[in-house]
Amino acid sequence: MKSNVSLIIFLILTISCQGSDKKESAGDQKVKKTDSSDKISKKSDASKKVDSIPVVDNKKTTVKDHGIPKLAKRKTTIKNKGKAPFQKLRYKFTKDYESDFGMTISSKTKIQAGGQEINHGSVPDMKISMHLRAKEIKPGPILSVEYTTTSFVMLPSPGITAAQLESGNNALNILKNVKLYSEIDNIGQTLSLKLDIPATIPPHQRNIMENMQAQFENFQVPFPSEAVGEGAEWVSTMQTFSSHILVDNTLYFKLVKLDKDGVTLEVKYEQRAASQEYPSNMLPPGTTMTLNKLEGSGKGTIKIKFNDIAADSKVHITVKTENTVSNKSGKSEKMNMNNEILVVTHGKKLK
Repeated sequence: MKSNVSLIIFLILTISCQGSDKKESAGDQKVKKTDSSDKISKKSDASKKVDSIPVVDNKKTTVKDHGIPKLAKRKTTIKNKGKAPFQKLRYKFTKDYESDFGMTISSKTKIQAGGQEINHGSVPDMKISMHLRAKEIKPGPILSVEYTTTSFVMLPSPGITAAQLESGNNALNILKNVKLYSEIDNIGQTLSLKLDIPATIPPHQRNIMENMQAQFENFQVPFPSEAVGEGAEWVSTMQTFSSHILVDNTLYFKLVKLDKDGVTLEVKYEQRAASQEYPSNMLPPGTTMTLNKLEGSGKGTIKIKFNDIAADSKVHITVKTENTVSNKSGKSEKMNMNNEILVVTHGKKLK
């Protein structure tokens, strides 16, 4: 939805690298060119032990657990209460709640390494579909909800051959029927998450799902705790940990339409990350990636019905990253990426 930028970037890079088994990543190309003696196999270690995914508990401060930190609570601040009449914005939970959620991602990616543009192949459009089902309503009220992936597919896109489409979708088919369990309060705060990933899922696909877990921290729009009216503005800040990158996210919301059933919001988005080293399964063993700078921005609209946590939205996002790729002999190259992304989501309440 509005905050899934790290997940989206990871999807873009993962799928573009998987489009052809013979294709090298930009990091591979430049590192090998710099020092031909460092020939490294690109095969995945399928026998590597798979750790269980921890529960994310927003009642705790940030600590690392199996490489994935537990995230601190999101902070929401009202800047303008808007005009009367005022109303408290609250999700309305029912014990028989069910909804279908779909997200379509279209993107254009440019990669430069050593000052030269890298031909990484075309990036396909993606569509992720999920089924949401209430498991329990606890005092608060707090909704305990189960998410099940129903499809995870590459769509026909310019520059993508039929063979690449078939190969990519065969690889992604294993992500069907993965389940995620979450607890959400009625102002959109995610209180806990638990992702159930079968040990049989390979590393690339597993990373996609792990990053989905991190991004589900921001799945719901955060409502202010006090009553607001049309024209109200509030800011939500939160750190997320996705693709092994710790990122500061800031969302600016403006309430443009309010009625008894829901709201329409304008949203602006900013994302920043400090310099940090992070591992990547896309790079060969012995190669490291250092993020020097990440800046993201975006804007769009979100339509929410109070009785459905799956919103309709359309958001344009730009993300720029500056990285350094180094091999085990100490050779390094600069690699910069520019991503232009369109994310469209749709919720369809069934019960």
